[in-house]
Amino acid sequence: MARVITYYYPDETAPSSLKVFQDRSSQIRGFFFTRDRLEDIAKEQNAGNYAIYFLLGNDEEHAIPTIYVGQSKNGAGRITDHKHKKSFWSHCIMFVSDNNAFDTNAIDYMEYYFIQKVVSAGVYVVENKDERKKKPNVSIYDQPAYDQYVAQIEFLLQVEGVQLALPAKKITGKYYKLKGKGPSAQAYFQDGFFYLDVGSTIRPATAKSESMKATLQRREKQLQSLLAEGKIAPTQEAGCYEVLYPLSFNSPSMMAVFILGRSANGWDEFLGIRELRDTTDSERLGS
Repeated sequence: MARVITYYYPDETAPSSLKVFQDRSSQIRGFFFTRDRLEDIAKEQNAGNYAIYFLLGNDEEHAIPTIYVGQSKNGAGRITDHKHKKSFWSHCIMFVSDNNAFDTNAIDYMEYYFIQKVVSAGVYVVENKDERKKKPNVSIYDQPAYDQYVAQIEFLLQVEGVQLALPAKKITGKYYKLKGKGPSAQAYFQDGFFYLDVGSTIRPATAKSESMKATLQRREKQLQSLLAEGKIAPTQEAGCYEVLYPLSFNSPSMMAVFILGRSANGWDEFLGIRELRDTTDSERLGS
């Protein structure tokens, strides 16, 4: 079934940093804003209503994106606290009901639901210290309405590129294998990200230059975090790790450096991957 989403851009000079969106058949309204536009979004209609929100960004200690799920009785006002206390987030997606149908029980249930959703998906590092493992008491009369809220918000999150499920490999996708000798690794490109596939091997760091020192220290923190989360596991070969869960990267070079532990150009390190860049360039040039 087709659906239509309406977007409103409060600042036409910076549409990617501030936008309001809604399926007009629903009372649920979404707000997307970057960290520096928090004060601006607070001025928008209904932005002070009861809300469920998602802080998203990249923490340099983790190889995969970070997310925080929260609730608010005064919309964007609550998020102001996070601007000073949480440094990882670059943007926020917040949802309210434009008829203010959300109440304390509704946002409490939705916070519980979405924390469980992102934890089980494993796509993000979850910043919430309390993983809300116990389901709140919900009236049988309220449950249907809450489930409708959740379903609508899930759809709108996906519209904005938030992944709430394991990024399963699409059947038609192509694998790109790491060149050279040594433990194998393969990747695929999907939905705008480069994924290091399950079964790939992450090798020990070999770079010695001072210029790579900070990068390797950050890489080591990322490895330890992924190890603690069960996304990688040590192999019998010293210093190597096996990938147990698809790991996403913004570029092939970030992925190659992470796998090899040295300076690397990802476009050169993976067999055939240059076709992705060539195709993108051709489309941009209109050829």
